[in-house]
Amino acid sequence: MYYYESTTTDPCGNLATEEYFFKTLPAGTGLFMLWQNRDAVIVGKYQNTAEEINTAYVREHGIEVVRRMSGGGAVFHDLGGLNYTIITDEETSPCDPVWKRHMAPLLSVLRGYGLDARFTGRNDIEIGGRKIAGCAQYARGGRTLHHGCILFDTDLTKVAAALRGKPQRTGEPAAHTPGEAVFVSRSDKSVPSRVTTIRDCLEESGSGKTIETFMRDLRKAYQMQETAADGKETFVPYQLTEADRKEIDILCESKYRTWAWNYGYRADYQVKKEQRFAAGTVQAEMDVREGCIETVRLSGDFFADGDITALEAALRGLPLDGHLAERLPEGMIRGVSAAELARLLTD
Repeated sequence: MYYYESTTTDPCGNLATEEYFFKTLPAGTGLFMLWQNRDAVIVGKYQNTAEEINTAYVREHGIEVVRRMSGGGAVFHDLGGLNYTIITDEETSPCDPVWKRHMAPLLSVLRGYGLDARFTGRNDIEIGGRKIAGCAQYARGGRTLHHGCILFDTDLTKVAAALRGKPQRTGEPAAHTPGEAVFVSRSDKSVPSRVTTIRDCLEESGSGKTIETFMRDLRKAYQMQETAADGKETFVPYQLTEADRKEIDILCESKYRTWAWNYGYRADYQVKKEQRFAAGTVQAEMDVREGCIETVRLSGDFFADGDITALEAALRGLPLDGHLAERLPEGMIRGVSAAELARLLTD
């Protein structure tokens, strides 16, 4: 099995790297990868991004939003967290014992620190009833990519602010506070969990560890498990070649940095938004397909300069991205700028 420790904290680059390994490793070989990301929200493959994130907060704080290749819920990454990836030639499901086998070394390390860590639910590790790690998997063609996010010293205030609370379920009544978007969609929803960090748990137990020692201990635990399974020394360091880096960069730019993948994919939903401006209240009801406005109805106690249906027609087909304001005409709703209307529609 190869071992690779990423030297970048770019979330797009790290997700592109693990997909590149998944697709190009020779048959019969595996990989264990450790990596960290700067501030980012990583959404599951089948989620509607707009439904999972606090758009205004992530924009104002420069938090990147990237979709991964596996399913599951949205998670927050920062340099206080640690991520791991295991690629093996075996196609598994969450019901298979191998799912828990991949998380066993992490449990071993935590219990070695004196923490009562337990595997719970389908894919979580908890300490004292609070989640400190979760994992997800992607399987295809007889190969599995298993990866996990570990909250070692993650900023939990950012976790709470960047991710939305309990989402609206399909068919529920649209009870909400003014200004809060209400989504109805068929995409997978994140399930809120009580979370903590390993650092906080270690302080409670009177034992101090750094993330560097934790990374070393985790790497050693996974190496011991693979050595015991194969009966021979494993973890051959993988050195990226220039050809590897070129292909990873291409995948990164063509997929993981694109609005179409991070926001447009799986973005079929209905949403109702409302905001009070000095000039009046504006309500927007939209049908969105692949992240673009399919239909929109604007209403409220505002004054319009001309027929508002002309503005609704101009909005149809536009992507709900950061360039929406540039595509909107000014002055259609008196006292509300194109930038303000775009923020209402995209936040």
